[in-house]
Amino acid sequence: MPDGISSWVAANDALIALVILFAMVISFALERVPPVTTAVVAAAACFAFGLIPQEEALLPFSNSAPISIAALFMLTAALQRTGVLDRMAHMVITAAARGSWVSLLLMTVMVLLASAFINNTAVVLVLIPVVIALCETLKISKRRMLIPLSYLSIMGGTLTLIGTSTNLIVAGVAARAGLEPFTIFEITGVGLAVIGAGIPVLMVLGYFLLPKGGDPDRKAEKPLLFLTDLSLPATAEAGVALPRSAMLIAHTRTGKPAGTEPAATENKDGPELIAPGERVSVRLTLPELLTVIEQGKFSSGVARRSPAESEATIRVQAILSPNDPNIGRRADQLSYLSVRPVRLRGIARHGNQPGPELASTRLRIGDHLLLEGTERAIDALTATSPLIITRDLPEKPFRRDSAGFAIAIIAAVIAAAASGTVSLPMAGIIGLGAMLVLGCLSMEDAWRALDPSVLGLIVAMLIVGSALQSTGAVDLIVNAAVPLFMQMSPFWALVAIYALTSLLTEIVTNAAVAVVVTPIVISLAALIGIDPRALVVAVMFGASASFASPVGYQTNTLVYAAGNYRFSDFLKIGVAMNTIIGFVSCLAISYFYGV
Repeated sequence: MPDGISSWVAANDALIALVILFAMVISFALERVPPVTTAVVAAAACFAFGLIPQEEALLPFSNSAPISIAALFMLTAALQRTGVLDRMAHMVITAAARGSWVSLLLMTVMVLLASAFINNTAVVLVLIPVVIALCETLKISKRRMLIPLSYLSIMGGTLTLIGTSTNLIVAGVAARAGLEPFTIFEITGVGLAVIGAGIPVLMVLGYFLLPKGGDPDRKAEKPLLFLTDLSLPATAEAGVALPRSAMLIAHTRTGKPAGTEPAATENKDGPELIAPGERVSVRLTLPELLTVIEQGKFSSGVARRSPAESEATIRVQAILSPNDPNIGRRADQLSYLSVRPVRLRGIARHGNQPGPELASTRLRIGDHLLLEGTERAIDALTATSPLIITRDLPEKPFRRDSAGFAIAIIAAVIAAAASGTVSLPMAGIIGLGAMLVLGCLSMEDAWRALDPSVLGLIVAMLIVGSALQSTGAVDLIVNAAVPLFMQMSPFWALVAIYALTSLLTEIVTNAAVAVVVTPIVISLAALIGIDPRALVVAVMFGASASFASPVGYQTNTLVYAAGNYRFSDFLKIGVAMNTIIGFVSCLAISYFYGV
């Protein structure tokens, strides 16, 4: 860059940073390109114009936020791999069968209480798949539930000082500035006021402003359910319980009526128990079927030739192509079973379900077959048959034996981070190591759990926020507003500080806003005659209660990706939430601190 241009850029770096910020917000709103693309281009522009000193250029990549979220993604994958999330989803679905309002109320209370004492990012990451499962049961679009999940976690985080990292940062800056340290429950009264106003507002506004349709870019795909036959030999010593999520289709030897309810509902005392000599037909998700096969308690599937016991077998998923000669035949007449040592473990079909028994199912074009055979037999099928074979199965069996370890490790990570013993990213990395050692997940599972778009969006926004801070753009905005605050009455100055903090949080990371704004408002308090603790609490809530932007708060970013929302979906309901909750927060702060 020529010297003249470099000098001009150096003299106007704050203005350039604000122009980049404005262009980024416009791009987010227009949604012509993915949000992560906009954020990365904006970050690149900050680097290109030299808005971040070279010695600080890589600091956003070592920020605790993306490291924490990456670690939490991996830890949540362990809950998925060990079947904990599947069990939680089943419990929620069972509650939903008793009434949608009961399940929604339980979910609301769970999110609020958990977020008050646990990092709300961790709460949202764990509960996203559970909420999606609940939505499928209640036949509600996930896009009507995931934004409320994030908003409830944000409101729950305002109940205690440890509910969000933002609260702790603001309290730490205030203590260094000479204020008496905040206690854990000092802000609980204000937080209760926020929840008391926020939940009714969310219910009313959500009905009208949350997206009513499904995913705008793709239809929601339900997991394929594989039909299989399970049996116990008559010589077995005792009965074996079916998985709770299994759908019982036929109980052929006892004459039980066919049904479509989960097996757990067939027996009030627990899951369906299969006695020795009995055979059932059930539908299972792929990971559940793989788990049943791995456990080896049941005989499953259909076979004519079995490989020798000494031969290793592999499992693959095959799709029947239109020119397959087996179309229209029964599953037990599948020609590949007679010429190769291959077992048909299950059949899945999009649309109408196969059944009622695996053996008698008529094969159709596009049927998904779970096949098991020797490596040589599968290679031969791949080379000589019209089957479309996928060797890398999209799912893996649950590691339920490690479920207790996974729960204990997650609890220990959260407790250590909440108590301040170690930082959240450090606790997450230690927890991940423990998960790997104890077999809760593999490194492949951990890497697969990462969402590059979410992590890329967070890192890019950290870079932009760092540029706004290092160029003085944030200070420029705050200092321009200070003279206005001094002309206001104490209450309206409190409102204005809350509004400024909230606005900055929507476009800059809340941690950066907390660090910049907190010392300024403490100095300002004496000039306008307000208790500095009141203004510090206003900064806490203004920096935490971020509803109007998917990039203003980490939980919003997580559900933004999971729900495939548009930027405008947050604006529609978030602006109103910010306004109403902000005013209620200021009224509560005024009441508790005598402003």
